[in-house]
Amino acid sequence: MPPYIHDRLVAYGSHLPHVTAVSLVRTVLNGKRNQQEYLCASGFRDSTRVASSSDQMWCDILATNNKNVIKAIDDFIRELRRFRTAIAKGDRCAIGRFLNKAKQQRDNWCLLKRKKLYGNLLYSVTTRRPNQKLNTGKNNLLIVLSNSCEPPG
Repeated sequence: MPPYIHDRLVAYGSHLPHVTAVSLVRTVLNGKRNQQEYLCASGFRDSTRVASSSDQMWCDILATNNKNVIKAIDDFIRELRRFRTAIAKGDRCAIGRFLNKAKQQRDNWCLLKRKKLYGNLLYSVTTRRPNQKLNTGKNNLLIVLSNSCEPPG
């Protein structure tokens, strides 16, 4: 992959998430001591984890790839404005579509990541009642599905 393509792609998949995490921390934990930090929960923690990364390293990355990062930020702001408009109007259908589309996109991305990890394996998922015996034949594979993109185990 040529460096210019790599730089454009990582601006969206790596650098933009870092910029948004940093911006979220600065917005929510703004030092006004309004007790906001006591109400932040796991969603905030998970969304901002990368904001604790090396500031020197990220300063270099963002300054070096600034043109691509600015394009990614502009695209993000455009998307955020669309979402803001739906919320401002109280348009439940538009908000729902926005949320549903994002869920579908993330779920599809997670499946793609799993497929890359496990290759083209075919999975057969069956359900059973609580007291029903599980067939544990040698060709069966038990899969635990979750919201995580990480491999099970």
